[in-house]
Amino acid sequence: MNLIIFLIIGGVAGWLASTFMNKDQGILMNIIVGIV
Repeated sequence: MNLIIFLIIGGVAGWLASTFMNKDQGILMNIIVGIV
């Protein structure tokens, strides 16, 4: 259960980062960026 929440938070963080930097990297890449 914690893993799913972690992935969702990572995805949102990655999406916000890509939006802030004006880069559309795709959902999977956003999750990876958000986790890292």
